[in-house]
Amino acid sequence: MSPSSNTIIGKIDYIKGYKVKITAEEKLTNVKIKEIQELYKICNENDGTKYCFDENCDFQRENEINTFLLYKNNKIASVLNIFAPTKKEAEITALTLPGERKNGYFGELIKCLIKELNKRKIQSILYVCDDKSLVGKEVINNHIGAKYEFSEYLMKNKKRNEIQIKNNNIKIEAANEIDLERYIEINIRAFKNEKEDTAEIIKEFFIGKKRTLYGISYKNEVIGMIGIYEEENRNYIYGFCIDPKYQRKGIGKYVLSEIVQICIRKNNKDIVLEVQTKNENALNVYKNVGFEIETEFKY
Repeated sequence: MSPSSNTIIGKIDYIKGYKVKITAEEKLTNVKIKEIQELYKICNENDGTKYCFDENCDFQRENEINTFLLYKNNKIASVLNIFAPTKKEAEITALTLPGERKNGYFGELIKCLIKELNKRKIQSILYVCDDKSLVGKEVINNHIGAKYEFSEYLMKNKKRNEIQIKNNNIKIEAANEIDLERYIEINIRAFKNEKEDTAEIIKEFFIGKKRTLYGISYKNEVIGMIGIYEEENRNYIYGFCIDPKYQRKGIGKYVLSEIVQICIRKNNKDIVLEVQTKNENALNVYKNVGFEIETEFKY
């Protein structure tokens, strides 16, 4: 069974004489959340990066540990977060305060990570590195031997008040689980993903408390899906896909514009999304709807 919240899972004595402890966090308290958010803020301001901490991941299951915190003299110095919606791989984000780097903290957190992933039988690790993080790229390239897979742009909407003519042929409604197999089929065709992983992820979309999934239909035929994941400080658009045979017809631009307006009506938070850097068609659609590149994440 996984350690309970705030369980101390390791103590390390360093040459400098500092006492360091690592805690495994199954459920984060408000105090812990504020500590992590402050650490992210300091690192982002120092490095010019755009890392964002999701304090309550919708994909976390019972008895899973998704956060490891490292404290030096009872003050947070480093954090490692896991995002693992499937058994195939876990996305890892790890940050250390600027003044605490090169002390071996990342290596100790990785040991904890490996134990957790082995327990959950997760097959591989996908490290997330903001392209502006020089220290992050150095660690990944020179110390852990990870192989580059792909890159994504984080994009933020800057054009919030566009009003468009209603298209009665296109409907955007709350997704219905009756259409689950159709959503899976469209995702596989659009992204060329494996069916098992795609099915697992989309099923989770219907369960998450912070997610609102919409189905897209054209002339009464289901042709796509798009979701809004509401985090503390932003709306994250995810899972956007259109059946390839309906792409390049202006439907994607129309749908995305409508979703932006839905976000605006819900709250005044930032609206963001991520897209693979090589996906030029999607990039053009997003730019046309007012999204601009904030940073590039390398995986």
